[in-house]
Amino acid sequence: MNLIGKIFIVLIAVMSIFFMALAMAVYSTHQNWKTMAQAEQERHRTLQRENDELAAKNQQLLDTAAIERAARTKAIATSETRLLQSQQQLQQARTQLNTLQEEHNTAIKSVSLAQSQLEQLKGQITTLRDTITKAQNDRDDQFARVRELTDLINQAEGTKAALERRLQQLTDQYSQAQNVLKAHSLTINTPVHNIPPRLEGVVQAADASMIEISLGSDEGLQKGHTVEVSRGDRYLGRARIIRVENDISVGQLLKEFSKAPIRKGDRVQTKVR
Repeated sequence: MNLIGKIFIVLIAVMSIFFMALAMAVYSTHQNWKTMAQAEQERHRTLQRENDELAAKNQQLLDTAAIERAARTKAIATSETRLLQSQQQLQQARTQLNTLQEEHNTAIKSVSLAQSQLEQLKGQITTLRDTITKAQNDRDDQFARVRELTDLINQAEGTKAALERRLQQLTDQYSQAQNVLKAHSLTINTPVHNIPPRLEGVVQAADASMIEISLGSDEGLQKGHTVEVSRGDRYLGRARIIRVENDISVGQLLKEFSKAPIRKGDRVQTKVR
């Protein structure tokens, strides 16, 4: 007897007990027996459907288990076949490994010989690299020296050109100075401490013999210098400085050069004698 038969027996026993209890309940109550019977019949049909579903699922599980057993059997056969093939391949691989091992030993000997030769070549390359580096450093030093000398030559040429231009300027200035000295009857030995710088100012106050002007020691005017006084284009006279302060000076009018009365606001300027 299989599992399904047992299940049916159990269900039949349960249903028998259930119907007996139902009959007893109906007999004891004598109320709504028809409705209750219909309800019990509906419940019975529900249980019958569930029982059928369980039986179908059980059969499905049995079929799945049979399929899986067949698949496992086939997989085991396939695995055994593959295992046999793998063992054969392993044997071939071992044979190839022995052959490769012999070739490897031969290659190791060749590599050892090549490494020995490589070390010798490395030593030669190192020597050559040091020689090349030294030559490159010497070349760089020579190039830097040539560049430095070239820069010095260019600087010297620039300095020479600037000095030549400066010499020409000084020569021209010297010629101009010679002409100026000659025009004023002066020589290079003529004292210049009494010669005032070229200045211009105005008369700030004046009387018959003295004038006060807007030039002082800040402008380079000194005691003993002379100034010329004018009004527009008219020459008025000359004065000799007798007192000097920072921004003003006092001069005494020289009668021999007096041409007209001097008043405040007239123009004054120094003149090289």
